[in-house]
Amino acid sequence: MGIKKTGLWISLLLSISLTATARGEMLNLSITTSDTLTKKEAQDTVTFKEVEIEQIAVRGVRRGNYIGGHQLMKTEVVGKLGLQKMACCNVAESFENSASITVSNSDGVTGTKQIRMLGLNGIYTSLLQDGRVVSRGLSSPYELTYMPGPWLSGVHISKGIATVSAGSEAMTGHINMQTKSPELEEPLFINVYVDQELRSEVNLTSSLQLNENLSTAIFGHFSIEPLKRDHNGDGFADMPVGGLLTLSNNWQYIAPRSGVQIRGGVKYVADKRMGGQMLFDHSIERELQQNYYGSNIENEQVNAFFKIAKPTDDYGSNLAFTADYNYFRQKAFYGIKDYSGRQNSLFADLKYYWNMSDNHTLLFGASTTMDFIGEYLSDRYINPISSQPYPSSVMSRDWDLGRNDKMGGVFAEYTYTLGSKLTLIGGVRLDYANFYGFYATPRAHLKWSITPRTTVRASGGMGYRAASLLSDNIGILATGRMIDIAEGLDRMERGATFGGSFTQTFRLAADDNASVSVDVFHTSFSNQVIADMEWDASKVYFYNLRGGSTATAYQIDFNWQPLPRFDVLVTFRYNDTRIKLQNSMSEEFIERERPLVDKFKGLINLQYATKFRKWVFDFTAQINGQSRLPITTVEQSGMAYSPVYPMLYAQVTKNFKRWNIYLGCENLLDYRQTNPVLNAESPFSTDFNAAVIWGPLMGRRVYLGVRITL
Repeated sequence: MGIKKTGLWISLLLSISLTATARGEMLNLSITTSDTLTKKEAQDTVTFKEVEIEQIAVRGVRRGNYIGGHQLMKTEVVGKLGLQKMACCNVAESFENSASITVSNSDGVTGTKQIRMLGLNGIYTSLLQDGRVVSRGLSSPYELTYMPGPWLSGVHISKGIATVSAGSEAMTGHINMQTKSPELEEPLFINVYVDQELRSEVNLTSSLQLNENLSTAIFGHFSIEPLKRDHNGDGFADMPVGGLLTLSNNWQYIAPRSGVQIRGGVKYVADKRMGGQMLFDHSIERELQQNYYGSNIENEQVNAFFKIAKPTDDYGSNLAFTADYNYFRQKAFYGIKDYSGRQNSLFADLKYYWNMSDNHTLLFGASTTMDFIGEYLSDRYINPISSQPYPSSVMSRDWDLGRNDKMGGVFAEYTYTLGSKLTLIGGVRLDYANFYGFYATPRAHLKWSITPRTTVRASGGMGYRAASLLSDNIGILATGRMIDIAEGLDRMERGATFGGSFTQTFRLAADDNASVSVDVFHTSFSNQVIADMEWDASKVYFYNLRGGSTATAYQIDFNWQPLPRFDVLVTFRYNDTRIKLQNSMSEEFIERERPLVDKFKGLINLQYATKFRKWVFDFTAQINGQSRLPITTVEQSGMAYSPVYPMLYAQVTKNFKRWNIYLGCENLLDYRQTNPVLNAESPFSTDFNAAVIWGPLMGRRVYLGVRITL
C-alpha cells in the first residue's frame, strides 16, 4: 500500500502547478518533464526510472499600476495590464489612471495633447523610449500620440530631477516607455479597436527569435478618425479628422562569448489632421473659403538609433555607446496663419561604468546633441484698429525662427551602496551650448530603506533646457492673436528641483498587501521663457522671467489588495504654482497662480478579476480641480476659474486562451468643456481663442476592441 501511495505522489509531483501571492503579484510556476507516469504505472511499478526536468516556465501577473520598490527615484509603474485598463490607443491615454500626470488638449482645434507633471508643462519632463530621449524640438507636441499603448510592455513615471547621466534637462522627472523586447514577447499580437464615432485603429506587434543570438521586433499602427462632429454646437469640429500611420522595426544581437550587446531600430510616422469649422471643406483650396476657419497639419518623422555595450571585466564594468538620429517635418495652417518646420537632430553618448567594489561605482562619459531647425511662421492677423472688412484688414508679420543648436559636455557620477539598505548618488556635468556658453549641472539622489517595508527617497539639483518658442506653446497658433517676441530673449531656461518621498508597506487584513506613499517636490526657476496671453488681449508676448516662477506638488498614494485579484488605488495630488506676469500697463510684475494648471486631482481605480482572469472589471473615478483662466479671457468666458468636474471610466474584459474582447466607456457622465473655442463666431479676429482648454472636449465615448495573441 505504501508503494502504491508513493507512486501516486511521484506521478503528481512530476506535473506541478503552484500559485503564490506575494507583495502584489501572482506567480504561476509550471514544470514539465520529459517522461510521465500514469496512475496504473504508478500502482504496478516497483522500480521507477529517473526523469529529467526539461523546462521550467514561470508566468506572472503583476498589478497594473504600482510603485516600484527598487528604483532610485520614486517611480510609478504602469505595467502591461495597466495599459489595458482602458482602450489606451496611445501613451497619453494611459495616464488617466495616474494622478501624477495630467493630460489635456493644447487647443480646441488640432487635437494635440499635452501633459503636466509637478504642476508644470510636460516640456520640463523628458519623454524616453527604452532610455532614449525622443521628445525634442518641433516633434515634442506630438510624441505622446505617436507611441501606441499596445507596443509597450510598460511605462515608468519617475518624479523629481534626473541623474546627470540622463542630461541637463528633465527638471520634473521622466517618462520611460518600454517597447516590447524582441526576444521576450509573443510572436504575434494584434489589437483592433473601434468606438461609437467610428474612430478605428489596428495595432500589430511581432517578436521573432531568428537564432540564439539574433532577434527582431516589428511594430505597426494605423488609426483613422473619419467623421467630423460638433457636439457642443459652436460650429467647430470637436476633434480633427485624419489618419496616423506608424511603423517600427527593432533588432537585438547578443554575442555568446564576449557578451557584447547590439541594439538598433528605425521608426516612421505619417500624420494628417484636418480640423476647424464644420463648414470648411478641406478638398477645396483655402483661398476660396475666406469666410470659414480651417486647420491642417501634416507631419512626417523618421527616427533611427544604434546602441552597443561591451563588458570590460567580470565584475559588471562596461562601456556603452548610443547614437540617435531624428528627422521631423511639419507643414500646417491655422486659419490664416501658415507654419512650417523641418528638424534634423543627432545625439551621441559614450559612457563607461566602473564597478570599483561592492559599495562603490563610478559612471563617467560624454554626450552631444545637435539640432538643425528651420522654422517659419507667417503670422497673419486682423488689424484690431482697422475699419476695413476682412480680408482687407489682414496684416502679416513673418517670423524666421530657424536655429542650429549645438550642445555637449562631460559628466561624472559616483554611487555608494550599502547592500539594499542605502544608495547615494552624487554627480555633476559640464556642458557648452553655442547660443549660451558653459554651464554646470550638479545633482544628488538618496534612497534609504530604513526597514524592508519603509523607504525614504530624496533628490535635488539644477536643470537647463533650451526653449523652443512655438513648439513649446503650440496651442497659441489656434488663436487670432499676433505673436510678439521680446528683444534679446534668452532661450536657456534654468531652474532647480528639490523634493522627496516616503513609502511604507504594511499589513491590512493580509500580509504586506497595502502601501502608502507621500511625496513633495518644489521647482524654482531663475530664468523661464513665458508665453504670456495676459499681457495684451490681442497678443501672445514672449519674454524672460528672471525669477518669481515656482511650482510645488504634494501627492499621496494608497495601494491595497483587500482580496485576491481585487486591486484598489487611491491617490490625491495638490499643486501650488506661482508666476510673476508683466503688468500690461507698466513694467511691473504681478504674482498670480499659473494659468490653466489644475489645483488638485483625486483618483480611485478599482480592478477585479475572476479566477484565472477569465473576466476582468476596471473602474476609474476622477475629480479634477479648478484652474485659473487667463485674465484676458475672463470677460469672454465669464469665469475667472474653471469649475471642479468629475470623470468616470469603466471597462470589462473577457479573456480566452489566445484572445480577449473588451468593452468600455470613457467619460461616463458625458461631461465636456462647453466653450473650448472663444469668440467662435469671429474666427479671424484677435478675440478668437481656442487655446484656453481646462476640460475634456469629447463627451461620452463607448468603444469595443479585440486582442489576439499567438
